[in-house]
Amino acid sequence: MLDLRTCVVWIVAVMVVVTVAGCGSGDSSTLTSSTGTSSSFCEAFRALSASGGGSSLNLTSKAAWDQRLAVTRELVDLAPPAQQANATIYLQLVTARVQLASLYNYVSVPQLPADVRNQFIVAHQSQQGQSNIFIAYAKTTCNIE
Repeated sequence: MLDLRTCVVWIVAVMVVVTVAGCGSGDSSTLTSSTGTSSSFCEAFRALSASGGGSSLNLTSKAAWDQRLAVTRELVDLAPPAQQANATIYLQLVTARVQLASLYNYVSVPQLPADVRNQFIVAHQSQQGQSNIFIAYAKTTCNIE
C-alpha cells in the first residue's frame, strides 16, 4: 500500500511530466515527424500545454477544465492511428480528472483532500502509464524537450 508521501511525490512527478511536455520552442508549422504527422497535431499539443498553464495543478475553474478537455479532444482527433489507443486513454484520464475536480468545486490539485488524490492516483495508474507514452510520443514528434 502506498503511503501519503509516495502518492504526493507521484502526483507531483506526473504534473511535472505534463508541464515539461508543454515546454519548448520551435516552428510549429514545420512537419516534424517522418510518420507524416501534421503540424496541426503539434499545434494542438502546444495549445494543450498552454491551457491551464501547462499543468492541471493550475486549473481552478470549470472554464479552465472545459478548455483543457476541449484541447485534449482536438489532440486525440489529430493523433496518428498508431497512437490512437494511447491518445484515447489520455482523453479518458483527463475526463476523469475533470469529473473529480467538479466534485470539489474545481479546486487546484494540491487543494484536493489527500486521500482523494491518493485514491485517484492508485485507481488510474495504468491510464497514467499509457498517457505518459502518448505524451512522450508527442514531445518527440513535435521536437519539444
